[in-house]
Parts: sequence; structure tokens; C-alpha cells
Amino acid sequence: ILSKAFFHENNSSQVLYANLCDLNYAERLGPSPALALIYSHMLLTLGVFQLHRWARSYGRRSLEIARGLDDPGTLVTVLVNHGVYHTGNGDWSSAREVLEEGRSIAERLGDHTQWGECTAVLADAAQLEGDLARSGALYGELAASADRRGNAVQVGWSLRPRVLEALRSGDAERAIDILTDAM
Repeated sequence: ILSKAFFHENNSSQVLYANLCDLNYAERLGPSPALALIYSHMLLTLGVFQLHRWARSYGRRSLEIARGLDDPGTLVTVLVNHGVYHTGNGDWSSAREVLEEGRSIAERLGDHTQWGECTAVLADAAQLEGDLARSGALYGELAASADRRGNAVQVGWSLRPRVLEALRSGDAERAIDILTDAM
């Protein structure tokens, strides 16, 4: 929890410190959801510090443990973290692979929250890759699902590309209208 708070404060060194503290405790547990999750957090954190060899090592271990557990929710979270890592490094095919797997598992579980997380990161990856048609389709799926379920967070995620496009084109009024209409 501390690492997320520090992440939102944009304090990378404290994120690393909090994750290392969590890592020390989780490793005492042995293979567990906690260990799989913290290893996937280390994948992300060490990637931010450009320590990719170590990051990928923790990433491999996170997937090995998560796949060995009977906990599909943990596996989806680990897959999302891998998707974020691969997206951040421009490895589009790897991002698609892990995020599609996560979406499939979340859909099978009926876990709309994790399905939305996978879909949002997948849409971001498609947009960054330049596949705007795929990105738009994914954001559309996310918006429709979020509207049906009344999930305000996912509605917000689905609005992001439209708002950014309006702002980038200098049309702040349209961006405000998009956000106002969603309320």
C-alpha cells in the first residue's frame, strides 16, 4: 500500500524502498500470492530505474509463482503488471500477449474490475503503438462495460483518449464538454 501512495506522489526512491521492505517480508512466506505480487511490483519498479535485467528476473519469478498458485485473481494482477512493463518498453507483442491472457481469465471469472484494468492497459498499448483503430475499439468496449456496471473509474479511463485528443488539438471547451457529459 505504501508503494502505491509513493507512486502517486511520483517518489520513485520511496517506491523502491517500500517494495524492498515488502519483498523482505513476502520472501519469508515462500511461494504465495503476496510473493508473486511483490515480484511483479519489482518488475515495474526496477524497470523505472532502467535495471531491466533484474526487473525481468523478478518478472519471470512472479509469473512462475502466480502460475503455480490456485489463484487466478493474483495471476491477472501479475499479468497486468507485466503488460504495463512491456508497454512502457515498447514491446507491443509481449504486452498484447499477457494482457489478452489476463482479459480472458478475468472474463472467465466474471471479474469486471480486472477485465477493465487489462482492457485499459491494452488500449493504451495499442494507442502508443499507433494502432488507433484497435485502441478506439478497446476504449469503446471499456466504456460500454463501465456504463453498464456504473463503474465511474473505468468510465474515466475510457474518456482519457477523447479528452487528450481535444486538448492536444487546442479545444479545451470540447474536453470540458466530454467530461461534463460523463458526469
